Amino acid sequence: MKNRQIMEDMLRIYGNPKTDWMGYKITQKNYVSYHHILEKRNGGIESVDNGAILSRTSHKLLHKIEQINYDLYLEWQLLFLEINHYRKPLDSELIGKIGHLKRETKEFFISLNLPNRHKFIV
Repeated sequence: MKNRQIMEDMLRIYGNPKTDWMGYKITQKNYVSYHHILEKRNGGIESVDNGAILSRTSHKLLHKIEQINYDLYLEWQLLFLEINHYRKPLDSELIGKIGHLKRETKEFFISLNLPNRHKFIV
């Protein structure tokens, strides 16, 4: 991310969250990162409206989802856009939607029956 101010603005708007938008705890080892909702390669710019607050773990997981289940990836992207629409800390409704998508994501990875699927289960 080139413009650190955008991330600082997002953290201020969304209340400097302890967990990211996929429900992972933000720590020094699992630091916060900026995710482009509309990818840079497709013309997406760095802005509050086009960003999602993700930890390093979530960011990797999301791009893994993008590779193997694009529909699920789009569900996450749409949720990020919804969060940005309200421009306030997550409320119980949005947290519930995150919980639903986390369960859907977990069920998807379990269904794959991969040897290392535990690395991807949220």
